[in-house]
Amino acid sequence: MRPLLRLPLRPLLQPRQQFGIGQLAQFTRRQSTAPPAAPQEPSRHRTFYHLYGRPILKVFLLSYFFYQGAYWVWLRLEFAEEERKLRGEIEEAEGLLAAAVRVQEEEKARGGK
Repeated sequence: MRPLLRLPLRPLLQPRQQFGIGQLAQFTRRQSTAPPAAPQEPSRHRTFYHLYGRPILKVFLLSYFFYQGAYWVWLRLEFAEEERKLRGEIEEAEGLLAAAVRVQEEEKARGGK
């Protein structure tokens, strides 16, 4: 039995590959990547919205919610005004009806019918 330290190291390593000059150039050409392209200038639109997109969105949302709140308050006030107006008309009609009934009762009492 051989001790482990005496094993030949060569078979454990990968075998060497020998390249000729043409093969080496072809191998490096295949393995190399294209040179990085020149960095493109970012679009003006993208830059604008990247910088100002959030502030514009915040202003839009705040104005939208403020408008909805103001509209709701205006609607409540409008309904309250209409309700007061209708109650006034109802009270006026009740007063006219009560006066007409009273006149009728007085005529009945005088006429004896």
